Parts: sequence; structure tokens; C-alpha cells
Amino acid sequence: MPSLSRFVAPVSYEDRAIVDFLCREPTAPDSCGNNWLYYLCLCRDHNQWFRYWDGQALIFITPRPGLSGAVAFIRPLGTNIPETLSRLARIYVQKTKQPVAVKNISLQQFRELQGFGFSDYKANDGWQISLGYRYDDEQYEEVVISLFPYLAQSQESLSDNKEGDPSLTLAVERLEVSSHRRDLERILEMWVAFYLTRNPKENVDHMLGVYRSFVFEPANQGWVFRVDRNTVGFIVTAPGLPFTLDFYAALYDPAFRNRGISTKMYEMAFRLAVQKGYMYAGLGGSEVKSLFDFKRSFKPHRLIKRTHAILYPKVQ
Repeated sequence: MPSLSRFVAPVSYEDRAIVDFLCREPTAPDSCGNNWLYYLCLCRDHNQWFRYWDGQALIFITPRPGLSGAVAFIRPLGTNIPETLSRLARIYVQKTKQPVAVKNISLQQFRELQGFGFSDYKANDGWQISLGYRYDDEQYEEVVISLFPYLAQSQESLSDNKEGDPSLTLAVERLEVSSHRRDLERILEMWVAFYLTRNPKENVDHMLGVYRSFVFEPANQGWVFRVDRNTVGFIVTAPGLPFTLDFYAALYDPAFRNRGISTKMYEMAFRLAVQKGYMYAGLGGSEVKSLFDFKRSFKPHRLIKRTHAILYPKVQ
């Protein structure tokens, strides 16, 4: 690489402090997922995970599946973003002869990048088009829940999703990865196996890899849910924007799927988050409509639209 190469290095845990600092700057994107856990989740192959950091712009770089040598830039943070992305993307396009994707950016950032030659995806050129995705693994808006209604002492459900078993009672305790690891692994494997029965095109190793990339982080926050002392579900969270708690995984024993366990887990977590001083819950984007509908069943909420931009070799 030309001179920009001196700013590119393999990601290390020392970079977490940079993420934490930039995510709390006034210029940080208005979105859930602005924390280290988000990047652990999105940049799944940690052996090929790099970052660009010049003191102003932080850009995480990860291989793009299905295109040899191609890379994607993940939700850049900091300042001077469009100019830096343009310079860096052109270096990679020239070197690899492959398009460079910029993932999960705001609509304003997309418009700015258009001025530097970036565009929308071409038809049938989505991130995982074999799975039917048009844009990426997040087709639907991010959902952010206001937690103010959960300040009330009432345990009545505030979700539009009224299905389930009212008699289901969950005990809850704070997640401790070191002591709960075996239970987390068991629930994760059961949930993925069930998910694949409904989405057979997905790859089991890929699915497990996605969750293992961040679920077992020692510093994770969240809760474990039990029925009769047996762990039946867990939620992994991380602090995001001020007063916002981001939710990254809410997995459960599929045997309880028709009893409303997911709604109960979320609402118990919302009430516990309020007690910790959080005012909002970021539930993230969704790759399928059913998940999106579930997330926005919680009220009140607002939606945040993210998009993607791509630089094709022909613009060089």
C-alpha cells in the first residue's frame, strides 16, 4: 500500500479504548451497536481483521465472503470519513481488482460517498445474494426501544406480541461468562440447530461462528434465565450510546418457543436495564421480516435506517 499503509494494523484489544472514545463523541453515528461488541460480531474472522486508524478516522477492515481478496469496511467512526474511505477503498480496489463494500452506514454518509464515486449495489450483487439478501445480513431498520414505560412497577407485558403461556415463570440472574459458559454453549447449539430447520440454506459452522465470535467475551454483560434451576435462555448486552443498552443475542431453548419465552426474556431485561439507569434499548437490525416484526412489537420505539455503499473497480 502507499503511505496510508502505516495506519493499517491487525486489530488488538488495545483498539477497544479507541472505539469506546469515538462512540461517545458528538459525531458518533446515531445508532445502536456503537461499541466493541458490535465490531466483534461483524468482523467474524479475527485472524484476518485489520483496522485503519490515523488519529481521526477509525475503519475496521474484514474479508468479504465469496469474493477472493475482497474486503469490507465496517461502520467507520471518527472524522474526515468520506475522504479517508475514498482513498483507502481505491487502494484496495486497485490491489485486489474487487469491489469494496462499506457496511452499515447512515444515509447521510451514503450521500457523501456518492460524491467520491461510491454507489448502491448493482442488481443481484448483494452481500449474500445466494441467501436472497438484497443489501446485507441486515435488511430491516434498527429498532430502538424507549424504556420509560418500564419504570412502572407493573409486570404487565407492553409488547404487541400477546402469544405465549402466561404461566411461564422465569428466574433471572446476572450473566457471568466464566461460570455460565457450559450453559451458554448448550443453549447456543440447540438454538442454532432449531434455526437451521427453518433456514436450511444457512451454514451451521457459519452460524455458530457468528455467535461464538462475541458471546463468550469475558467482559460481556447480560442475564441468564432459568426454569426450575435449568438454564433456558440468555441475553448478551453491551453499553452503547449514553443511556442506551444494546442487545446482541437473545437465545433460548427451542422447547419453550411456543410459550412466549422470548418476549418475557426481553421485557425482564428491559426492567433490569431501567434499574441500572438505562433509558433506551438498541435491538439492532434484522435480516428477516419476522425478527423485525418481533423487535418492533415493543412500544414505544423508533427506527434507524442504515445502508451500504460500494466502490466498483470500473470507477478507477
